[in-house]
Amino acid sequence: MMMSQAEHDHTGGQGYPEPIPGQDETPETPWNFVRRLVWRATTTTSKTGDVPTAFVRDEDAAASCKGCRHFVKRKTGGRSCYAWRGRVVQGYRSMSKAIARRKAAAGNDEPPPAYTLEAAIAGRKWNARYVRLTAIGDASICSDHELTEVREQADAAGLDVLGYTAQWAMRGRDRPVLRSMLLASTQTDTATRRAAAAGWMVAQTVDAQRFASAMDAGHITTAGGQRLKLCDHQAAVLDVQHPPTCNQCGLCTVRNMRASGYDGVAFAEHGPTSHGKAWTRLVAAARKAADAAREGAQ
Repeated sequence: MMMSQAEHDHTGGQGYPEPIPGQDETPETPWNFVRRLVWRATTTTSKTGDVPTAFVRDEDAAASCKGCRHFVKRKTGGRSCYAWRGRVVQGYRSMSKAIARRKAAAGNDEPPPAYTLEAAIAGRKWNARYVRLTAIGDASICSDHELTEVREQADAAGLDVLGYTAQWAMRGRDRPVLRSMLLASTQTDTATRRAAAAGWMVAQTVDAQRFASAMDAGHITTAGGQRLKLCDHQAAVLDVQHPPTCNQCGLCTVRNMRASGYDGVAFAEHGPTSHGKAWTRLVAAARKAADAAREGAQ
């Protein structure tokens, strides 16, 4: 069934798809559900920090991202989304191959023990404060049972959950567990207004100049009146300071965001898109200006 115009408009024109075909045909129970996440105890991502990180398993990852405007093929090859390019996806592919080999050896479809949430939490770094959903893929493809399991195990370990879903408008409908764990990823003020009206805390990407222009205020106020705090990591990079990691900041958890008084967080769009390249140029210019000022002071 195709999405209606009203449904398309509800997403702010981002056009998210209907739920994955077949996903809801067989009701899942708390004792019988498919786990679509695989886990690593640590990560080398400089922005996030070294926290247990989830990935949607290889056979579901592309379907979980289908419909997101960033998950499109570029004319030069690959995907527009920065998460599907570079070192992160290379490591993901290597991990997926290792998981496939172990599944074949075990003769079942269960995640190998080394790639479970239990193993990731047990093997985490001593200073990890969060678990991340997700580095590759969209966690909205997971059942509420699996997400509840993540929340319960994280809580038991004294960790909180941070992450985002681009599929808030369709797969996130009537799913309080998603709204309690993830921020709605949006790209327009209209989508942010609709997500906030539906009860979501929001993570909106904005163009580089808009982000830079809001540096003095420290936040962006959208056309709908939502107040979005600038990402501390990106703001620090633009100020040429040592940027805090997500593990140090923690704003992008639903609990912390609600306590902050903001409606969400604003990110400058980054990655291989034209807007992302504008952010790269802006950061380079800021660093060049800082270097010149430093040399002039000597």
